[in-house]
Amino acid sequence: MNMDSILKKRIIPAVILIIGLILLPVMGVSLVERDVSVLDNTATIKFSVDAEEPFSVGIVETVPEGWNFADNDNSVSSSKNVQIDRKNNQIAFFLSNEESVSYQLTGTGDGKTGFKTEWVDLLYLTPETSEGTERWITLGGNPVAEDNEHSDLDAKATPGFGIFAAVIAFIATGLALIAVNRKEA
Repeated sequence: MNMDSILKKRIIPAVILIIGLILLPVMGVSLVERDVSVLDNTATIKFSVDAEEPFSVGIVETVPEGWNFADNDNSVSSSKNVQIDRKNNQIAFFLSNEESVSYQLTGTGDGKTGFKTEWVDLLYLTPETSEGTERWITLGGNPVAEDNEHSDLDAKATPGFGIFAAVIAFIATGLALIAVNRKEA
């Protein structure tokens, strides 16, 4: 059996299988993007969700000092799933199969500096009791578990499904190669 035949019959299918099983957990993951446009002293912030339906995403943004929400909630955002906390300068959205949502602020600046945006995929489930405090993702950063005052500092991170899928991929590839060798013998 020549090298070209071995490559075509064994190695290429094994590599495809491994790549498919490793990338499987990543498919369907929500991604939130933030876009800002500023005109005079009014900033319009738009959040866009890139995900396959169905999806549910929670977004919380902390607004820095110098920016203000309008007094009327309907003037801030037309979304029906919005909560404004003027005391803490925060706004929260719930998006369920909605691709985008926006809100407006008045103030000075570029609309990017000092803002802290966090989001969470609400359809992702895990048996961990502290999942709600550990799964928040900061736009442009890492998960916020380190910053969360309620997170358990002694808790150990559990490996995700990706590690499990990689192990299964390697086992399945090995079994497939053994089966092919037995057929040829």
